[in-house]
Amino acid sequence: MSNLDDTFPSTGLGMRYFAHVAVATLLISDYFETLPSEIRYIWQSRWSIIKILFILTRYSALVDTVLAFNYGFFSAGLSPQKCHLFLSISCVTSVAMLAFSEGILFIRVCAITSGSRLLVWALFSQYITVHVVQFVLVTRFIENVSFLEAPITRQSGCIPLAAPHALRFLLVLFVIFVVSAGLLVLIMCAIGIHHFKSGRSSLFTIFFRDGLAYFAILAGVSIGNIIFSTGESVADNLIGGHIQGVIHAIIAPRMILHLRRAADASVREDNIMKHWRYPSLTLSAAQIATAEEMFPSIPRED
Repeated sequence: MSNLDDTFPSTGLGMRYFAHVAVATLLISDYFETLPSEIRYIWQSRWSIIKILFILTRYSALVDTVLAFNYGFFSAGLSPQKCHLFLSISCVTSVAMLAFSEGILFIRVCAITSGSRLLVWALFSQYITVHVVQFVLVTRFIENVSFLEAPITRQSGCIPLAAPHALRFLLVLFVIFVVSAGLLVLIMCAIGIHHFKSGRSSLFTIFFRDGLAYFAILAGVSIGNIIFSTGESVADNLIGGHIQGVIHAIIAPRMILHLRRAADASVREDNIMKHWRYPSLTLSAAQIATAEEMFPSIPRED
């Protein structure tokens, strides 16, 4: 092992502490801000893949944040073995959180493929391949990290030591994410151009706007992590990965809520007209289809 990460951790501990606090504050404030929409559009909806991914993404982020805090700031006195266990659980949880949130983006694109089984299977294969490789990479990273056993750790907590090539695994992981997300966005844009040629709808506009914003933000974060991973600080790389996972977990559920809120408003507006013309055709809230299920039959606007 060649990299003694933060032998004197006080120099960077303050910045890392504030980074963790800022990310946790952002996550918690987002949770309470969107909780009413979650109760209305998720809890009351029937079970589906999207609902399961929403819940897994949403609440794995809270678990991951607790683990990150315990590992970063409440590890004083832990043995190197326990430090390694905390690191392993935190890294695997972060990658799983990324897989859940990216699953939402893949399902959204699958929903607009117009029933093309070939394209759906291609997207499914891409998703499985990418995340299997990412889990392998994070496992290899964990295997190449150990922890300093010295009196200083009784006050400072876990101090990671990384092999010279360990951070390359994280570098490749972040690069794979950018490439995979970029390919997915290209597919989404190709489908979008085809749909927009035949007419637009407000739901499709929201769908593609949110998808492009999602990619732009997370590609930027990933590029930042790629730059960080060329450095020598294991702790900084771990924080960067945690930040990316949390941002994923904030944006992906919001895309679902935005779409369902727009679908709800659209259906309610239609119901007002139907009720005025044909009172017996008014739909109840329980009958409002989810936005993902509505895509095949979304009416086009001239």
